[in-house]
Amino acid sequence: MKQYNSWNEIDQDTGGLVTSLTYIVLFLNDQVYNSTIELRDNIKDTSFYKHEVKKHVNDLYRFMRSYNTNIGVTAKVNQEALAIITQSMEDDIKPHIDRYGFAISQSLHNAGIHGGLNNLISISSTIDMLCQASKITIRDFYTAISKYAPLACNPLLYLSMDKAMFLTRRITDSLTPKDVHIDLNEIPTISTAFQAIANKLLSPEVFEKAFSECEIQ
Repeated sequence: MKQYNSWNEIDQDTGGLVTSLTYIVLFLNDQVYNSTIELRDNIKDTSFYKHEVKKHVNDLYRFMRSYNTNIGVTAKVNQEALAIITQSMEDDIKPHIDRYGFAISQSLHNAGIHGGLNNLISISSTIDMLCQASKITIRDFYTAISKYAPLACNPLLYLSMDKAMFLTRRITDSLTPKDVHIDLNEIPTISTAFQAIANKLLSPEVFEKAFSECEIQ
Protein backbone atom coordinates (compact mmCIF):
# COMPACT_ATOMS: atom_id res chain seq x y z
CA MET A 1 0.00 0.00 0.00
CA LYS A 2 1.36 3.40 -1.00
CA GLN A 3 2.40 5.72 1.83
CA TYR A 4 0.45 8.99 1.82
CA ASN A 5 1.41 12.11 3.73
CA SER A 6 -1.79 14.13 3.29
CA TRP A 7 -5.46 14.00 2.32
CA ASN A 8 -4.59 16.08 -0.75
CA GLU A 9 -2.37 13.29 -2.08
CA ILE A 10 -5.16 10.73 -1.68
CA ASP A 11 -7.61 13.18 -3.23
CA GLN A 12 -5.41 13.55 -6.30
CA ASP A 13 -4.92 9.79 -6.72
CA THR A 14 -8.66 9.07 -6.37
CA GLY A 15 -9.99 11.75 -8.68
CA GLY A 16 -11.22 13.99 -5.88
CA LEU A 17 -12.89 11.23 -3.83
CA VAL A 18 -12.00 12.80 -0.47
CA THR A 19 -13.35 16.18 -1.47
CA SER A 20 -16.53 14.90 -3.13
CA LEU A 21 -17.58 12.56 -0.30
CA THR A 22 -16.83 15.20 2.34
CA TYR A 23 -18.97 17.78 0.55
CA ILE A 24 -21.78 15.27 0.04
CA VAL A 25 -21.92 14.82 3.83
CA LEU A 26 -21.71 18.58 4.44
CA PHE A 27 -24.51 19.17 1.94
CA LEU A 28 -26.76 16.48 3.42
CA ASN A 29 -26.18 17.78 6.94
CA ASP A 30 -27.02 21.29 5.76
CA GLN A 31 -30.31 19.94 4.42
CA VAL A 32 -30.97 18.27 7.79
CA TYR A 33 -30.46 21.67 9.42
CA ASN A 34 -32.80 23.44 6.98
CA SER A 35 -35.48 20.77 7.36
CA THR A 36 -35.19 20.93 11.16
CA ILE A 37 -35.95 24.65 11.01
CA GLU A 38 -38.90 23.90 8.74
CA LEU A 39 -40.21 21.23 11.12
CA ARG A 40 -39.91 23.51 14.16
CA ASP A 41 -41.60 26.41 12.38
CA ASN A 42 -44.47 24.20 11.23
CA ILE A 43 -45.12 22.42 14.52
CA LYS A 44 -44.64 25.04 17.24
CA ASP A 45 -48.12 26.61 16.85
CA THR A 46 -50.00 23.32 16.58
CA SER A 47 -51.65 21.03 19.11
CA PHE A 48 -48.95 18.43 18.43
CA TYR A 49 -46.27 20.62 20.02
CA LYS A 50 -46.43 19.22 23.56
CA HIS A 51 -44.95 16.62 25.90
CA GLU A 52 -42.39 14.30 24.25
CA VAL A 53 -42.82 15.77 20.77
CA LYS A 54 -42.04 19.26 22.03
CA LYS A 55 -38.99 18.02 23.94
CA HIS A 56 -37.59 16.06 20.98
CA VAL A 57 -38.23 18.88 18.50
CA ASN A 58 -36.40 21.35 20.76
CA ASP A 59 -33.53 18.90 21.37
CA LEU A 60 -33.21 18.36 17.61
CA TYR A 61 -33.28 22.10 16.98
CA ARG A 62 -30.58 22.78 19.60
CA PHE A 63 -28.37 19.99 18.27
CA MET A 64 -28.60 21.19 14.67
CA ARG A 65 -28.18 24.85 15.63
CA SER A 66 -24.97 23.95 17.50
CA TYR A 67 -23.77 21.90 14.53
CA ASN A 68 -24.49 24.73 12.10
CA THR A 69 -22.73 27.29 14.30
CA ASN A 70 -19.55 25.24 14.68
CA ILE A 71 -19.25 23.46 11.33
CA GLY A 72 -17.00 26.09 9.74
CA VAL A 73 -14.38 25.55 12.42
CA THR A 74 -14.72 21.79 12.95
CA ALA A 75 -14.72 20.93 9.24
CA LYS A 76 -11.82 23.30 8.56
CA VAL A 77 -13.37 24.53 5.34
CA ASN A 78 -13.74 27.99 3.91
CA GLN A 79 -17.20 29.10 5.04
CA GLU A 80 -17.84 31.23 1.95
CA ALA A 81 -16.77 28.41 -0.38
CA LEU A 82 -18.93 25.94 1.55
CA ALA A 83 -21.96 28.23 1.20
CA ILE A 84 -21.45 28.57 -2.57
CA ILE A 85 -20.93 24.85 -3.13
CA THR A 86 -23.87 23.72 -0.98
CA GLN A 87 -26.16 26.28 -2.64
CA SER A 88 -25.18 25.03 -6.08
CA MET A 89 -25.77 21.43 -4.99
CA GLU A 90 -29.11 22.45 -3.50
CA ASP A 91 -30.20 23.93 -6.84
CA ASP A 92 -29.62 20.51 -8.44
CA ILE A 93 -30.65 18.12 -5.67
CA LYS A 94 -33.34 19.91 -3.61
CA PRO A 95 -36.07 19.32 -6.24
CA HIS A 96 -35.46 15.57 -5.82
CA ILE A 97 -35.60 15.90 -2.02
CA ASP A 98 -38.92 17.71 -2.42
CA ARG A 99 -40.21 14.88 -4.62
CA TYR A 100 -39.19 12.42 -1.93
CA GLY A 101 -41.20 14.44 0.59
CA PHE A 102 -44.18 14.43 -1.78
CA ALA A 103 -43.93 10.63 -2.17
CA ILE A 104 -43.96 10.31 1.63
CA SER A 105 -46.94 12.67 1.89
CA GLN A 106 -48.93 10.74 -0.73
CA SER A 107 -48.23 7.44 1.01
CA LEU A 108 -49.34 8.89 4.36
CA HIS A 109 -52.46 10.26 2.68
CA ASN A 110 -53.25 6.80 1.31
CA ALA A 111 -52.85 5.45 4.85
CA GLY A 112 -55.37 7.94 6.21
CA ILE A 113 -53.05 10.68 7.54
CA HIS A 114 -54.02 14.10 6.20
CA GLY A 115 -53.61 17.84 6.71
CA GLY A 116 -51.08 19.32 9.12
CA LEU A 117 -50.14 15.96 10.62
CA ASN A 118 -49.35 14.63 7.15
CA ASN A 119 -47.05 17.61 6.57
CA LEU A 120 -45.22 17.20 9.89
CA ILE A 121 -44.60 13.47 9.47
CA SER A 122 -43.48 14.07 5.87
CA ILE A 123 -40.88 16.60 7.06
CA SER A 124 -39.63 14.40 9.90
CA SER A 125 -39.43 11.38 7.57
CA THR A 126 -37.43 13.43 5.08
CA ILE A 127 -35.02 14.45 7.86
CA ASP A 128 -34.65 10.77 8.73
CA MET A 129 -33.80 9.94 5.11
CA LEU A 130 -31.21 12.74 4.94
CA CYS A 131 -29.59 11.51 8.16
CA GLN A 132 -29.48 7.97 6.76
CA ALA A 133 -27.91 9.20 3.51
CA SER A 134 -25.30 11.13 5.51
CA LYS A 135 -24.54 8.04 7.61
CA ILE A 136 -24.17 5.87 4.50
CA THR A 137 -21.81 8.39 2.88
CA ILE A 138 -19.65 8.60 6.03
CA ARG A 139 -19.46 4.81 6.06
CA ASP A 140 -18.63 4.68 2.34
CA PHE A 141 -15.91 7.29 2.87
CA TYR A 142 -14.17 5.02 5.38
CA THR A 143 -14.55 1.97 3.13
CA ALA A 144 -13.24 3.75 0.04
CA ILE A 145 -10.33 5.58 1.64
CA SER A 146 -9.22 2.50 3.59
CA LYS A 147 -8.25 0.98 0.24
CA TYR A 148 -5.62 3.69 -0.15
CA ALA A 149 -4.43 4.39 3.39
CA PRO A 150 -4.78 2.62 6.76
CA LEU A 151 -7.30 4.38 9.01
CA ALA A 152 -7.61 3.75 12.75
CA CYS A 153 -11.06 5.34 12.74
CA ASN A 154 -13.39 7.13 10.35
CA PRO A 155 -12.21 10.78 10.06
CA LEU A 156 -15.73 11.95 9.13
CA LEU A 157 -17.42 10.61 12.26
CA TYR A 158 -17.47 14.12 13.71
CA LEU A 159 -20.11 14.93 11.06
CA SER A 160 -22.39 12.12 12.26
CA MET A 161 -26.12 12.84 12.33
CA ASP A 162 -26.91 9.80 14.51
CA LYS A 163 -28.32 11.96 17.30
CA ALA A 164 -30.49 13.89 14.85
CA MET A 165 -31.72 10.61 13.35
CA PHE A 166 -32.56 9.21 16.80
CA LEU A 167 -34.52 12.33 17.78
CA THR A 168 -36.30 12.50 14.43
CA ARG A 169 -37.46 8.90 14.71
CA ARG A 170 -38.80 9.59 18.20
CA ILE A 171 -40.71 12.56 16.78
CA THR A 172 -42.11 10.50 13.90
CA ASP A 173 -43.12 7.65 16.19
CA SER A 174 -44.85 10.05 18.59
CA LEU A 175 -46.73 11.83 15.80
CA THR A 176 -47.88 8.72 13.92
CA PRO A 177 -51.35 7.52 15.03
CA LYS A 178 -51.12 4.17 16.80
CA ASP A 179 -53.72 2.61 14.50
CA VAL A 180 -51.66 3.39 11.39
CA HIS A 181 -49.17 0.72 10.36
CA ILE A 182 -47.07 1.67 7.35
CA ASP A 183 -43.53 0.75 6.29
CA LEU A 184 -42.37 3.62 4.11
CA ASN A 185 -39.28 1.67 3.05
CA GLU A 186 -41.49 -0.87 1.27
CA ILE A 187 -43.28 1.66 -0.95
CA PRO A 188 -41.90 1.71 -4.55
CA THR A 189 -42.47 5.43 -5.20
CA ILE A 190 -40.46 6.32 -2.08
CA SER A 191 -37.63 3.95 -3.03
CA THR A 192 -37.57 5.45 -6.53
CA ALA A 193 -37.47 8.99 -5.12
CA PHE A 194 -34.57 8.06 -2.82
CA GLN A 195 -32.64 6.49 -5.70
CA ALA A 196 -33.04 9.69 -7.71
CA ILE A 197 -31.45 11.65 -4.83
CA ALA A 198 -28.58 9.14 -4.61
CA ASN A 199 -27.97 9.35 -8.36
CA LYS A 200 -27.79 13.15 -8.21
CA LEU A 201 -25.48 13.09 -5.18
CA LEU A 202 -23.03 10.89 -7.07
CA SER A 203 -23.30 12.79 -10.35
CA PRO A 204 -19.92 14.25 -11.44
CA GLU A 205 -21.77 17.05 -13.24
CA VAL A 206 -23.24 18.29 -9.96
CA PHE A 207 -19.79 18.62 -8.38
CA GLU A 208 -18.16 20.10 -11.46
CA LYS A 209 -20.84 22.79 -11.59
CA ALA A 210 -20.61 23.50 -7.85
CA PHE A 211 -16.85 23.82 -7.77
CA SER A 212 -16.72 25.86 -10.97
CA GLU A 213 -19.17 28.33 -9.43
CA CYS A 214 -16.95 28.50 -6.36
CA GLU A 215 -13.90 29.24 -8.54
CA ILE A 216 -15.80 31.96 -10.41
CA GLN A 217 -16.63 33.64 -7.11
